[in-house]
Amino acid sequence: MQELILCRYLKREVPVTALATDVIGTRVNTGPAAGPAFYQYRVTRMAEPFDLLPEHVARLIDATVDGELLVEHLEVICDVLDGGTDSFQWDSDLPEGQRIASVVSWLGTPEINYPLTIPVLKKVREFLLTGNNTLTAADTKR
Repeated sequence: MQELILCRYLKREVPVTALATDVIGTRVNTGPAAGPAFYQYRVTRMAEPFDLLPEHVARLIDATVDGELLVEHLEVICDVLDGGTDSFQWDSDLPEGQRIASVVSWLGTPEINYPLTIPVLKKVREFLLTGNNTLTAADTKR
């Protein structure tokens, strides 16, 4: 994945199809065939940092809800945002930044958080933009 393509998508400079195509092959399982998965990420860094806003992450969620971006792609993108890049920044001292941090973590690790279903994604989007958290224990069920 090229961080520049993600950045350009978030700035509405390229279509979602460019992002979806670029994400393919980003996460590679390098673990043993009979053992647990061990993922490595292939990411081309940007030269300049980008300030990530709630609206940007909501755009990724919207594309997934609309069927333009696969849930697997959303998961990979958010996992990279959560722990694999310094290029995308947000201020975790601000409420908006705290929500971004929570959401990219939830979406990047659905196996330990919430499954990436349409109802869950809609609730996550609401929390991201408003701070109103309507997620419940029932939302963790697979």
